Amino acid sequence: MALFLSIKVHFQGVFINKPFCYSDGVHHVFENIDFAGMSYYEFVDFLERFIQEKCEKLYYCQPDLQIPEGLTLISNELQYQEFIDISYQCGVQVHVYMDHFGTTVHVAKANENENVDNCSVKSNMSIKGEECIDLTNFMSPQQSNMEGVSQANGNKEVTEGDQKDDEDDNVPDVKGKPMFNEDIP
Repeated sequence: MALFLSIKVHFQGVFINKPFCYSDGVHHVFENIDFAGMSYYEFVDFLERFIQEKCEKLYYCQPDLQIPEGLTLISNELQYQEFIDISYQCGVQVHVYMDHFGTTVHVAKANENENVDNCSVKSNMSIKGEECIDLTNFMSPQQSNMEGVSQANGNKEVTEGDQKDDEDDNVPDVKGKPMFNEDIP
């Protein structure tokens, strides 16, 4: 009798920054499935068929670490095999997180002396396998599309010194929460 991995997949959620976590999602535990016998692309296809949504990026949390330190990107066959190897070595349930928007996930670690309400903290720690960005400048796909439409219609582009009426410089934009597909039973 073969020993298979136990994987808890978190999906239909979004990574948020203060405190850093995967929010508003659901999860499902997969057991008795031979993930080691799958390729990276077969694994992604398996997950997408199950949740009936597109997966832009995939992460797992290393079993001996907590989020955010243990969050590791799975984006190719080599990283997938590392995920499988680590999972078997630890012999525990591994948490997998699906990103449906393709946003680069990073952690903003504030100094202990810094005010907790200050949302303009820059990222100083990146997820293994990705470049570091500032989460406070995150723009949802809907916003970036609307700015392009606005500019195409002849509207003046907002410059760095200007501020849009509906935005606060100190609050990051976290719009773009995934919607549940009501057509799926």
